Amino acid sequence: MGGRVSARGGGVTYRVEWAPGIEPAESEFRTAAVGTGATDGRLASIDLRAVRAALDARPGGGAANDPTAPQKGPGDTDPNEPAFTVRVRATDAAGTRGEDRKVLFAYRDATLAPGWPRTLSGGGEASQRLWDVDGDNQLDVVQAESSGTLTVLRADGSTLQGFPVRTRPLAAVHPGAPAYTRMEAPLEPLRTPAIGDIDGDRRAEIVDTAGEHVYAWELDGTPVGGFPVRLDPDFSRPEDRTRENHVKRGFFAAPVLADLTGGPALEIVASAMDQHVYAFDGSGTAVPGWPVKLRDPSLPGAEIITAPAAGDITGDGRPELITPTQEFDDAAQAPEGDLPSLLRSGLTNILANAAGGSGRTYALDASGHVLPGWPVKPNGAVPDALPLVGPGVEHAMADVDGDGKLEVIGNVASGDVQVREGDGQLKTTLDPAPATGDHADKSRVLNLFEHPIAADLDGRPGVEILKGGLTLNGLVNLGIAVGQNLPYNHVLQAWDATTGGALAAFPQAVEDYQLLSSPAVADVGGGAEREAIVGTGLYLLRRSPPPARSPPASRSSPPAGCTRSRPPATWTATAGSTSRP
Repeated sequence: MGGRVSARGGGVTYRVEWAPGIEPAESEFRTAAVGTGATDGRLASIDLRAVRAALDARPGGGAANDPTAPQKGPGDTDPNEPAFTVRVRATDAAGTRGEDRKVLFAYRDATLAPGWPRTLSGGGEASQRLWDVDGDNQLDVVQAESSGTLTVLRADGSTLQGFPVRTRPLAAVHPGAPAYTRMEAPLEPLRTPAIGDIDGDRRAEIVDTAGEHVYAWELDGTPVGGFPVRLDPDFSRPEDRTRENHVKRGFFAAPVLADLTGGPALEIVASAMDQHVYAFDGSGTAVPGWPVKLRDPSLPGAEIITAPAAGDITGDGRPELITPTQEFDDAAQAPEGDLPSLLRSGLTNILANAAGGSGRTYALDASGHVLPGWPVKPNGAVPDALPLVGPGVEHAMADVDGDGKLEVIGNVASGDVQVREGDGQLKTTLDPAPATGDHADKSRVLNLFEHPIAADLDGRPGVEILKGGLTLNGLVNLGIAVGQNLPYNHVLQAWDATTGGALAAFPQAVEDYQLLSSPAVADVGGGAEREAIVGTGLYLLRRSPPPARSPPASRSSPPAGCTRSRPPATWTATAGSTSRP
């Protein structure tokens, strides 16, 4: 391991030590190296086989007894089991001592594919896309990074010719500053890319948003003509920003591709923090009628940080676009729904010590017009708990009732997940307090800043809705009864989209937040059913099983008192990063 040791007083000596655990006792530290004099480079070598042996001999491995941690599900291991601590202690000639610590992880993961993991040049917060980029009939990994680098990797981890490609320097950077004589200027950070034919040549292009621009590349890495294209800076002039108009400049959301003009090519739709939704064709030209500003005139101007959902919700054969904004109304709107759901919502507000409020979700037709019945004004207990991040979350679409039209699925942060018709009318509220599942805190699940998906999880007719969440006691511990350490859980939820009832095996307890992320559904078990795949903020990628099969009639009402299916298996990631998925 490398590092730098120095002291202003000179005469420095240092000792490198390690110990198993995230919070080891003093007696557990072992010396790896000692040295004298200022050093910048290799400090010590640590035998990871010895680290693993020490972890295996320790009850719970590297885990600590943390009373504030969420409750674990049946069979779950602590995510810090592979943790070990390295510290460097340095002392100068005057006896002044300094210490630095770092927690690392010694994983054992026999499932890693050859050639992986791959080192990134920057953060990997954006989701990967899979596409056959080089035409060899095998999928490649399209990885966008916050460094402004987009790379395409084969299954063996090697990089495709023509990649990586890079974005432009950030507009806020002053390239003449002295620091940039010694380092490169930072580039515009990329979001999750979209892939599809935007120019009508029957070949896909890779499209992404970054900073103030929309980028597009051919599959060989060359830029598409007309790109990158910039948003309109007049919509976010600094002199126009006030407390009542706190819009910003740039793209936070990923782009989506939709056929707004009747083909043959797809158009690029991107929501921006200047509260406008942009649409560009394959040459970088704005689609007529776009961009469109989304603002309730009675509310402060606010950003849009969520990617729109695109699909036909009206049955006219053309796509509509659904996007919430970060607008917040501190007065909750007149509630919709039946009496029990209203009472549950009221209880949340009381327990959260909050009066509640509402957000705004808009539906646009292909020409950029807001549809009748929209925007809707969903309520939440604390939808603006994290400014910018809330209240809006990305929405999903699915044909819930089999009528050939898609319904809209989503919520405002800390509010119930709801299914709405194309005219904005509420169809179903998904059960926020199921008695099923393996979570310890059965009071209620709060939907924070996670995004829902709709998928066929159980292989039977109809779709399921999945989303992360936090049980109510977690919020109580954070903001109301600090220090009480009431039992709580982070969870993955799954509902029958038709009835709104939770599936029998859900919610599933997970180890940490799933903020700004969504689960996925795929057959990773090799059987007839699919599994839910979810990443959390504590290093783990997990798969949760579908509910145990039962007669179709059981879907007619929310399941209650059902036997739980087996607990989820856990897949460990290969790096101990504390960044969110």
